[in-house]
Amino acid sequence: MPRTLTPEAVSNLLATLLPGTVEVKIGKPVDKAQALTGVYSRDDGGLEGACVCDYGMVAFAGAALAMIPANAAKESQKSGQFPETILENFREILNITGQVLNHPGLPHLSFRHLLKPAETNSPELTALLAKPAGRLDLEVGIGNYGVGRISILFAS
Repeated sequence: MPRTLTPEAVSNLLATLLPGTVEVKIGKPVDKAQALTGVYSRDDGGLEGACVCDYGMVAFAGAALAMIPANAAKESQKSGQFPETILENFREILNITGQVLNHPGLPHLSFRHLLKPAETNSPELTALLAKPAGRLDLEVGIGNYGVGRISILFAS
């Protein structure tokens, strides 16, 4: 049985982490060429999942976690250049997201890396992105920051 995840589970998790209103709804797949990709591995090191996050998701969620001003987040979203503080915060969000990605009876997964577009060409990740066992594409509105998109993909 493949992993399952609902927009409500993602919304509930993000609402506990981020200030203000978080609105999550089904969205369109994220293009990895304009995104950062969080990689999740099994305990044996094998690839088990990925979160492909557009620049808005990275900038707005990463900034909101530490209440960095929205205008700074919007500049990062436009440029695709992220201060280390926003990246650290977003890595922590991806790490915590592992809680809702794990399911009884399936291999345990943990957040491992946040990759830039040019770093997503490994055969294992390319195969997962092309044909995941499970997938959830979301649009996430984060308070007064803006809207980002995330595609969550599972290998099992």
